[in-house]
Amino acid sequence: MKHSLIITSLCLVILSSNLLTKSKVDSKEYDQYLADQMLSVLQKTEVEPSDRVQIARRFGLVSSIPEEISAPPVWKTGMERSFWVINTDTSETLETEAIIQFIGGHIVCWVEREALAWITEDFYSELEKFDKELYPFEHAVFGSELSPGVDNDPYIHVLFTGKTGANILGYFSSRDEDPAWASAHSNAMELFILNTSLMKNDVFHISNTLTHEYQHMIHFAYDQNEGSAIDEGLSGLAEYLLNTRVNTIYEQLYLSNPDKSLTIWPVKDSGIPYYGGSFLFFKYMTDRLGLDFIQKVVQQPENNLDGLDAALTEYHGAKEALTADDLFTDWIVTNLAYLIGHPYANYRYTDYEPPISAQSDVIHSLDCSNGVLSSEVMQYGVDYYQMICPDGNYQIEFSGNEFVSITNRKPISGNYSWWTNAVNNSETSLQRDFDFQSIKLGEDIILEYDIDYSLEEQFDFMYVSFSEDGGLSWENFPTLLGSDRNQSGFNLGWGYTGNSNGIRHEQIDLSAFAGKKVSIRFDYITDQALVADGALIDNIRVDAVNFYDDAESDQGYWKSSGFLRLYNQVPQPFVNIFLRRSGDSYTTEIARIDHSGSTVYHCNFNDVETNACYFGVSAMNRYASQNADYSMKITRLE
Repeated sequence: MKHSLIITSLCLVILSSNLLTKSKVDSKEYDQYLADQMLSVLQKTEVEPSDRVQIARRFGLVSSIPEEISAPPVWKTGMERSFWVINTDTSETLETEAIIQFIGGHIVCWVEREALAWITEDFYSELEKFDKELYPFEHAVFGSELSPGVDNDPYIHVLFTGKTGANILGYFSSRDEDPAWASAHSNAMELFILNTSLMKNDVFHISNTLTHEYQHMIHFAYDQNEGSAIDEGLSGLAEYLLNTRVNTIYEQLYLSNPDKSLTIWPVKDSGIPYYGGSFLFFKYMTDRLGLDFIQKVVQQPENNLDGLDAALTEYHGAKEALTADDLFTDWIVTNLAYLIGHPYANYRYTDYEPPISAQSDVIHSLDCSNGVLSSEVMQYGVDYYQMICPDGNYQIEFSGNEFVSITNRKPISGNYSWWTNAVNNSETSLQRDFDFQSIKLGEDIILEYDIDYSLEEQFDFMYVSFSEDGGLSWENFPTLLGSDRNQSGFNLGWGYTGNSNGIRHEQIDLSAFAGKKVSIRFDYITDQALVADGALIDNIRVDAVNFYDDAESDQGYWKSSGFLRLYNQVPQPFVNIFLRRSGDSYTTEIARIDHSGSTVYHCNFNDVETNACYFGVSAMNRYASQNADYSMKITRLE
C-alpha cells in the first residue's frame, strides 16, 4: 500500500521500519511483444466526443426538429423561465423556476424566487466585476465560448439555485450546449449554475466560481472531451491570473502529498489535492512560456498531455524545445526545490510562493544503512526522498517494474478482453451485423457475453442495442444487469451504470430476429465530469450461428470506434530527479528510465562538501491508471 503522507504520525515510522527490507521489486513475467503492441494500439486509438444530437436521433429520442432560431432572444429584468438542475448529492436532475435579476454586457443572471431575499449590493458588484473585468480578460487569454451558441444568443447566463446539492459551489454542464429537442434535460444555453449558498455565506466566492467555470465553458468550445486534470488545472490558473483564487488549501494538500496524478482524476477519493497539483503545473508552465501559450493549449483537440505536446510543437514563441514530459519533470524538480527551501534557475515560480507547511514531512528520509526500499507511485505523481548521513559513501540503485496494468480489471479470460476505453464526454462503440435468415421462427437465438464494469453511477452508461434498418435507428435491449432508471436524466434508454461487482454473465434473447438480418451494438457514453474504469466484455457468442469471440485475436468480426482489445499490460517508464547539496550550491541530474532500465546514484558524505542528497521518483505512462512499483537499493560502499 502507498504511504499516506497526510497521516503524518505514521509515514516516517512506516518508511523506516517496514520499507527498508531485504527484498526487491517483484517483476512478473509478461510478454514484451504484447505489451509494446498494446501501447502502440493505445497511442493510435482515437476516441470521439459524444455527439448527443446524433445519438438522440439514432436512439429514436427525437420526435420533431424545430426550425433554427433566426434572431437572438431579447432579455428583460423580471422575465421568468424554468431550468433543469443537476443535484450532485442525489444524482437527480430537478426542475426549478428563476427570474432575471441582472443583465450586463455579457451575462444574464437568473435567481430562484426563494433566494431573492438574499440579493445584496455586493451580489450585484460581483456580477459587475465578472461582466466588466473578468470576462474580457479570460476571453482574450483563454479564447471564446461557443457564441452565439446553441440558442443563437451572444449572452452567457448564470442561474443561482439551491438545488445543486450541498457540496458544490457551481458547475458548467456540456449537456446545456445540446438543443432541447435532442436532450430533454438541456437548458439549451451557455449557462453556469451556482449554489445560492454563495449569496448567503460568502458572496465573494461568486467571481471565483464564475472565473473557474468560464474556463470550462471556453475549453469545451475547442476540446469537448478534455481530461479532467488539464481542464481543472487551467480553471485554477484562470482564478490565479484574475486574482479570484480564494485560498491555498488545494495547493497545500497537494504539496503535503504530491503523489497525485496529473493524468488521472479520482472518482471516489477527494479531488482537492488534484485541483492544487494541476493548478501548480499550469502556473509553472505559464511562468516558463508566457500567457500567449495558454490559448495554444486550450485550442488543441488532443487530450491530456498529448494536447500539451501538440501545443508545444506548434508554438513558435518558445525559446527552447520542450515536451510535456520535459515540463512535468522540471516542475517536480521545482516543487522539490521549494520543499527544501532553495528554488533556483528554471526551477522556480514567478512572483509566487507555494504554500508549504513548516512541519511538512513530505520528503521521506532514507536510512543510512544497507537495505532495499520498495514502494509505488502514481502515473505522473511523484515521491520525494532525502538522504542525510554523518559519513559514508552510499550507492543508491533505482529499479522499476517493467510493466504496469492499464486498469485494475484483469481480462475476463485469456490475455484479452474487449474494453470500452475510458474518456470524459465521449462515445465508444463495438458493432457487428448478424445474418439469421437461415434460422426458422420458433428456434432459439441467444446472445451471451461476460461483462465486468465500473461506470460513473447515473452519469455514464453502456447500452446494448439492435438495428433492423442497416444502422439508421437503434433500440436498447433490456439487459438483466441494466436499468431504465433515469433520475439523473443521462440514461438514454436501458443501460448499465455503476459497478458490476465482478464478472457477470449476460444473455439476451434474439429469437425474434429469426429469418432476418440484424446489427448488434455495444455503446459506452460518458458525461464530462468524471470517468471510471469502463467495461470489459468477453466470450461473446451466438451459438445459433456458431459465432464466438473471445477477443484473443482480431478476426475482423466487429466495427469498433474507441473500443479496443485490451491486453492489460504496457511498458512502464520512469523519470528520476537527483539533487546533491554541496554547501550552498545544488547540482541536478535527471534520468529517464525505460521499462527495462535502472539507474545508480552516489552520495558521498565522506566528502565534506556534500550535505544532503534528494531524490524524486515519478512513473510516466499516459495510458495506465494503476500505480507503478519500484525499488531503491541502498549500499554503503565505504
